[in-house]
Amino acid sequence: MNRSFNFRFINILLLILITIFLLSCEKCETKKGSVYAFSTLIDISITSKDVDTDYNNIVDIINNIHKQCDNFEEYEGINNICTLNKKRTSVLLDPELVDLLKYLD
Repeated sequence: MNRSFNFRFINILLLILITIFLLSCEKCETKKGSVYAFSTLIDISITSKDVDTDYNNIVDIINNIHKQCDNFEEYEGINNICTLNKKRTSVLLDPELVDLLKYLD
């Protein structure tokens, strides 16, 4: 009987702690979406207080990296991998792309 009481007590205590934890959280929203980049579909799910801004920032980062690493298409104002392959001369690259190429080396 003592064991059953302890089990119930622990369950009630856990229920109370979980309830307090959930009620103490700030209001957050969840947003889900998809981005097509790097020849694949990337699913994004984010929970945040400012979910729209954070989601848009993530999409912008993915699209920016995709444009810099694109091997098949050039973009206006961006020197990317395709530019390097076509010109085969010195080209000014974004520091992020240089860091990525150094990392992959």
